[in-house]
Amino acid sequence: EEVQMTARMVDEIGADMDSFAYFSPYPGNELGERCIAENLSLLKPGTYDRYPTGQKITGIDYDYLDRVRAGLRE
Repeated sequence: EEVQMTARMVDEIGADMDSFAYFSPYPGNELGERCIAENLSLLKPGTYDRYPTGQKITGIDYDYLDRVRAGLRE
């Protein structure tokens, strides 16, 4: 629901571009450490990057999110 609300807002304001970023569970912060401890992180040591997209944690339908983003560009 929040994804759809965000997509509607982007359409309503007539944004020239979007800049979405997916959460990255980096070590050294509380949420990142929790994801790592609960084996939710898809990132392994040495594979951390600064790219805003890409699959980072389990349980997220990244294909759906990518389709929503692609629809905003049409």
